[in-house]
Amino acid sequence: MSCFIVSRAHIDALVTAAIFGVAENRLLDGFHRPYFKNRPLEAGHVHILGQWLWCENVASYRARYPNDPTEFAEYMYTFPTSKGSLNPPSLRPAIEVIKLIHCYEYQSCEHDGWESSDARKFCTSLLSAVISSLPGYDAAPWGID
Repeated sequence: MSCFIVSRAHIDALVTAAIFGVAENRLLDGFHRPYFKNRPLEAGHVHILGQWLWCENVASYRARYPNDPTEFAEYMYTFPTSKGSLNPPSLRPAIEVIKLIHCYEYQSCEHDGWESSDARKFCTSLLSAVISSLPGYDAAPWGID
């Protein structure tokens, strides 16, 4: 299995989906993250969340390639802002966010702590919220007799 560091735009897209929603649903109802003690994510969390996700990805890369001399000092994350206010990238379609989550998980699962990590819990929670925002989800049957 290979591993790479996802791009800043990739992290931006995950943070944007968590804070602002997806194209089909501007706010993902009920989305919480354990790191913030189950409080709803707020705009002020964007820099922390992005840095935290990036650190998990770097930890995975380091576990997969322990002899790689790459320095990761330049991987300090800040969410795009304009004159002090958040400037989120465009909301992405839910299906694209789902695939970005899967890619992120694949690139971040190489270290021993992944299975019990908050990053994994975040991805699981965000994935569930995005899936339930898909058009037709609410109208689909809960069970079939």
